[in-house]
Amino acid sequence: MVTSALALWLAIVTSLFGIPTALSQDAKDLDALKETPAEINIYWEDIDNPARQDASSSVEPNAPLHNAPQVTTTPPASGAPVTATQPAEDINNTHQTLTPFLPLTAVANEPPKIALLVPTKTPAYSVAAQTVLAGFTKAAASANAMPSCVVIEHGIGEFFNAYNDAIRQGARVVVGPLVRDDLTELAKTTPPLWTIALTQMEDFHAAMPSSVLFLTLAIESDAKLLAREIALSSRSGIPVILTNESPLMKRFTDAFIDEWTALGKDMRPERIVFENSKLSLLKTRLGELSPSVVVLAVDGDDAALARAQTRAWPTYASSHIYRRAVQFEGYALDALRVAEIPWLIQPSAETFRALGTQPQLPALARLYALGFDAFQVAQQFLGGTPDSFSFWGASGNISFNLENGLSRYGQLGVFEEGRLRALNAQR
Repeated sequence: MVTSALALWLAIVTSLFGIPTALSQDAKDLDALKETPAEINIYWEDIDNPARQDASSSVEPNAPLHNAPQVTTTPPASGAPVTATQPAEDINNTHQTLTPFLPLTAVANEPPKIALLVPTKTPAYSVAAQTVLAGFTKAAASANAMPSCVVIEHGIGEFFNAYNDAIRQGARVVVGPLVRDDLTELAKTTPPLWTIALTQMEDFHAAMPSSVLFLTLAIESDAKLLAREIALSSRSGIPVILTNESPLMKRFTDAFIDEWTALGKDMRPERIVFENSKLSLLKTRLGELSPSVVVLAVDGDDAALARAQTRAWPTYASSHIYRRAVQFEGYALDALRVAEIPWLIQPSAETFRALGTQPQLPALARLYALGFDAFQVAQQFLGGTPDSFSFWGASGNISFNLENGLSRYGQLGVFEEGRLRALNAQR
């Protein structure tokens, strides 16, 4: 089942980016993607699921993306990681359990580079990795910075070898890992370079080495954005969260409540479990509560049905509420406010012209935007540690300072006539 789903995934990416693969005949209709939410969201929900790795081991990795700017790629060195001399002491001093890194003095005369480490050799992650790679190299080419970049492709268990290869080639900033298993191992070390992780720990609040920053598509950032926007609206009444209690939506709900509490709001949101067999009871309960707003913590087939029950109240949701740019017939989601990446809300904006053609699947567009912005973030650190910076990227509002680290927040869009638009562009 998982192997066929991954084959479907690869086939659709083939049609979008021109990747040659024998799997391209396995998918004819984007509607089939409704059956594979886990594969669509591997970069968000559980990109390091070992079961998916094992089940998909018979699928060959796809070739490099067609028409993507070309960067010299290097396979990781074989054999065990080289044990380095003791890295510089981490200010937290709690992660220095492993020292698998080469000393930076080994390449002191190399010009400084940005290294992207991507798990393209792991079949379960190769689609996500290739899409991030395409966005990263597009950004580097647009900035005429290709000579300062190196891409190192790796497989399962090869992340530290890839990291040391980056050091050998003069890297001063590393972008990666993309997979949570690799991040878990990295958390036990003190990386000697600024390292921009594209995933997060399962425990969102886990302590990490001070040299590791996070630029992710984590659903928690959607929840925080919505909590802040709703708090600023100053509507009277209690917010209601309508949740289908999937693991991902539990994370979203918990993050929303945590942020709402941190904002000093006295009235704790009411949490209601969405069950499509009890819609009449749901409407009665919502009427009794008369909420200030409703937050939909649902995804997949529950989306349109849940939205139909909340039309009497202002309603918000994460970007997981939909899977395709045009998914619902009619106006099923109209007036729904959604936390999304700016590139999907305003694809024709002049700011995003350098990104080129947008993939049809929102999941791929988000990954591409993440790769594009990851290069821009890494470039800020190439000449040393900046005091602070901020910019409006394709994946959101990105900012850094020495006190709070790196953060990314999306933009609020609204469905209008079946299309997602900027909130201030309603007609």
